[in-house]
Amino acid sequence: MPPPTASLKPAPAAGVKAEKGAKQAKPDSSAYTREQDELNKEIEGVKKELTEIRSKLSLLHAPQNETDRRNVIKAELDGLQATQRDAKTDRTKLFDTLKRTQEAIAQKVKDVNAQRAKLPVKSSADAEARIGQLETKIESGTLKLIDEKKALAEISALKRAMGALAKVGTLEQSIAADREKIDEVRRQLDDPESKRVQARWDELKREMDELREEGKKAWDERNALFEKRNELQKQMDDLYTKKKELNQKHRDAQDAYYAKVREDQKAKQERYRAQKAAEEASKRDEEIARMREEARIPAFAREIEDCGVLIGWFGGKFGGKVPKVNAGGASSSADEARVVAGVKELELRKVEDEPVGVVLKKNAESDDPWASLAGTGGKKGKKGGKKAPAAVASDADAAPPAPNANPNAPVNLPYSLLTAILNLSIPPPSNVSDVQRCVDDLEHKKAWFEANQKRKTEEEIARVEAVVKRMLKKGGAANGEKNGDATDEEVTKGEVDGQKEPMHTAMPTAADEAVEQGEQLPVTPEDTEEPVHELDDKLEHVQEES
Repeated sequence: MPPPTASLKPAPAAGVKAEKGAKQAKPDSSAYTREQDELNKEIEGVKKELTEIRSKLSLLHAPQNETDRRNVIKAELDGLQATQRDAKTDRTKLFDTLKRTQEAIAQKVKDVNAQRAKLPVKSSADAEARIGQLETKIESGTLKLIDEKKALAEISALKRAMGALAKVGTLEQSIAADREKIDEVRRQLDDPESKRVQARWDELKREMDELREEGKKAWDERNALFEKRNELQKQMDDLYTKKKELNQKHRDAQDAYYAKVREDQKAKQERYRAQKAAEEASKRDEEIARMREEARIPAFAREIEDCGVLIGWFGGKFGGKVPKVNAGGASSSADEARVVAGVKELELRKVEDEPVGVVLKKNAESDDPWASLAGTGGKKGKKGGKKAPAAVASDADAAPPAPNANPNAPVNLPYSLLTAILNLSIPPPSNVSDVQRCVDDLEHKKAWFEANQKRKTEEEIARVEAVVKRMLKKGGAANGEKNGDATDEEVTKGEVDGQKEPMHTAMPTAADEAVEQGEQLPVTPEDTEEPVHELDDKLEHVQEES
């Protein structure tokens, strides 16, 4: 990073700038630093001498300041002397307290030693240990009667000794407290404040002596000091001039060097930008090729395959009863409305049950090695990438139900099939009677996907081409073209015959079934409007109160 001086003088001085294309040598910063350090040391030495001389001259030119300082020192010395007198009185009291406390400690120590000499043990712990030993021997029953009596007598004596030891402990605590008191008194006697006062006294005394001595010599040295001051001032000016010239020379060299560095960096950045633009163009071309390739993949491939797998599973699970969509015969108006416009009638395959007694094989044991890989294709470019279709149920799930199965029995779907149905936005069957509705929805979904597959693929190709156009336009902005902020909107067209993706068939509610069977009471307009009128009356009442 260039020094701050380079920003102040971006253009190098005349005669310093090197010729274009020639290598510019970097200024020797270490040599410059050494020269600066030497000059700074000389300047500091001269400045120190000059400060001392000016201080002496100030005393000569202002003798009143010296007198004022002497008066201040004298007043402070008087205050220190009074403080020392008060401290001496306090120290006398402390010495008396120390003497009395030491005498009390000596007496207590004598009493403790006398009491300990009378006791058979030295501490309560020893007494308790001895009592425990004697009690153990007594309880063992090995002692003679006379020895047992002696042991009991010793135990009694030890217990009395423990009481005496407690009193001795109290005396020892009192002795420890007195000794702490003595330590506190000694700390007060060894007061650092007294030492500080004495040190301050000595310092002020020395300063007073120095002032008197300087006052005598000041007038004799006046002329010599003025001459020395002028000489040092001239020397200081010469040093600052030399330092200024050195700084200017180094600054000019730095400016010339960093000007060359900036020129080289600019050329390097231009080369980098050109290389980066070429790399981005290559990546853009690869991305465009990938997007176009993915757009050509048929749409709804995964959804169509999932629908087929689910329809086949339901057919095998429930005895091959796969409903037909618009396959002829009588049909209700609701079924006719569900037929996708523009889609021919489908002939659904029949799923045959396995022979009775045949054990079904899992995918891993199947004779068809490609059975577990079916349906791995899908539309690229979508969220999540390729997804596998719904997996085939396990052996236990694929077993057909009994012929007299309960229509209200729940339908247990494997997790993979349940996920596939929900991904198709179709509610799973709640019971066996609802399987017909689920299969119908799957057939309509599959038919709609097949009918709109070509259209959706063409729309995806058109959308990708629009994105490619914007990408090329954005890449051309680097050449001076205007780049608009276009949003990535999909190119949409109307679906086949205006028919949108079919939704699921809702199961009839209890109220709908009651209406069809004639069990629902008639509803008049007054019945439906009554709650609304009551709400309006309440709102008007609230407005009147407010």
